Formats: sequence, structure tokens, C-alpha cells
Amino acid sequence: MIPVLYPNTETKFETLGMGLLVDATKCVVTEELNGIFELHMTYPEGGQHCENLLAGNLIYASHDDTGKPQPFDIYNVTRQDGGEITVSAQHISYRLSSVPVKPFSAWYPWPAMQALAENVVMQTLFQFHTDLSMIKHFSIKKPTSVRSVLASENGMANAYGGDLQWDHFQVRLLEQRGADNGVVVAYGKNLQSAQQEANLRDLLTGIYPFYSKDGVYVDLLEQVLTLSNSYGYPRIQAVDLTGEFSEGAPTQSLLRQKANDYIKANAIREPKVNITANFIPLWQTDEYRELAPLEKVLLGDWVTVRFASLNAAPKARVTRTVYNTLLDRYDSVT
Repeated sequence: MIPVLYPNTETKFETLGMGLLVDATKCVVTEELNGIFELHMTYPEGGQHCENLLAGNLIYASHDDTGKPQPFDIYNVTRQDGGEITVSAQHISYRLSSVPVKPFSAWYPWPAMQALAENVVMQTLFQFHTDLSMIKHFSIKKPTSVRSVLASENGMANAYGGDLQWDHFQVRLLEQRGADNGVVVAYGKNLQSAQQEANLRDLLTGIYPFYSKDGVYVDLLEQVLTLSNSYGYPRIQAVDLTGEFSEGAPTQSLLRQKANDYIKANAIREPKVNITANFIPLWQTDEYRELAPLEKVLLGDWVTVRFASLNAAPKARVTRTVYNTLLDRYDSVT
């Protein structure tokens, strides 16, 4: 896709705006699950419309295999020796960093999103949605920005365990982005290169759950919930579950249940594995054109990465994409 330049007042993106950025030599969009969403472009000095590549204007560009472009606010323009311009832009949703919201609280995700919309202190085009349903208290005790409420360490996405999706002026907190369409990335098929990193730092062989409040201490009769004995030596972590019980000390059964919930939620039975893969988008080739919908990969999807030399085929979730807008293909998927 050829990126399109717009003034910062644009909201519809139905015209060619200020013009096509036809001379771009590089344009990539990086998006991380519940993380950054940014565009970086290089453009020749003297290229078409380069005089309007200014901080505050918008670049409209594709960012993944859906073919649906997104708007990005230019926040930095650097002119370098050799006649090249470097442009940095962030997704239009970052405007929510400058929209304050008053304190509020709610017991469910949907009322929390409604309260967020009702307590902003200025008019905004952004709309908020969620498909999450659970009973969990969430509160903001002092004024802060909307984006911080959604995406910070103490924000809704972490509190409710959902995935944020930014789409123009629509903000969605989803139970889970992406799907498992059976896509396999493998050498000899579409994999060009890959790096795998395993981290054993957070891997445990068991946990020691406990409750401690107002002089009352409860632990399990067996003390340790053992997960595995296959790592050579014990890796046990004490887990304070006091905050899970608001009505006093738990029974053995309730403490054990919460401990098992903790094990499931934190996936501590397995090492953390990151795989960065560079692969050919088969959906663009004639051979795979009929399978195109199944071969596309989006942020949040589950894919199988087959390492023949390692006799391994781990299934991993896409947590980061770097999309080449000019070539309409990924540079890398993590």
C-alpha cells in the first residue's frame, strides 16, 4: 500500500487527503499485544508532499494482513545528511494519553468501560467496547489519562486479563484477540529464518500457597503443590493468596482451589519461549491462493512453528508484528 498523508483534523479517511506518499523508501508498522503501535518511515528530501511531512499530520497506512489501514499521528520528523527524512508516528489511539478521566469504579468490565466513557473531562471521538464478563472490581482513585486507564501496568487490560484492539477511533478490550487457524510456519514451506529463546527464570516445580491476615495463618496440609519433578532440583515459590479472600480465612479446599487457579493463570509449568520468525506470506502466492484465509497471520493468533532440526513444533501466540507497508508483507513476527 502507498501511505496517504492527512491533516490532523481528518476523521473519515475516505479521500486521498493531502496526497499519496509515493516516494517513501521505507514504511514499517510495529504492533505489540497490549503494547506499542508505531509507524516509522524514511522519505527523500524533495519527494512528493515532503513539505507536509510535519509533526501533527497523519499517515494512513496498512499494518497487517487484513488490508485495513490505520491512522498514525506524526510525532517526530528528523532531516538527516544525505537528503533523507526519518518520520516517526504513533497510532491515533495515543491521543487518549491526552484525554483525562475522573475517578470511577465498577465491578464488571462492561460497566467499567461505560464509566470510562462517561467520566472523560472532554469530548472525544473514541468509543469503547468489551466482550469480557466477570466479577472483578476495578477503580481509578485519581484523575489520569484514558490510555493509562486502559493500557498501563495497573490498567483494565491487566486487571481483567484481556487484549486491547485499537481500530481507528474504536477501542476494544477483548477476552482474546486472534484465533488458531492451523497456520504452520516451517522450513521448506515458508520459514526463512527463526530465532528461539527459552527463559527458565520463571519456571517452577511447585508453589507454597498461604493466607496471612490479622494474626491468622493458613497453609495447605501438604504445604507444597508440586507441578513437576523433572528439572533436577526444586524450584518452589511462596505465593501470598491473602488478597483472594475478602471474607476471612479460607478453608483448605478454598485455598487449594485458588492455588490451582493461580497455577493455571500464570502458566508456570512451562518455560517462557519467544520465537522471532521471518517468513514468506503464502497467501500472496498462486500456489496457496485458495488457502489464503487460513494462511494469514494476525496479532494474537496461534501458530505452529516447526523446527525439523530440533524435532520440535511448539505452538505460540503472535505477540509482535513488524509489517512492511510498501511491500504488503511482514518483515517479522514474534
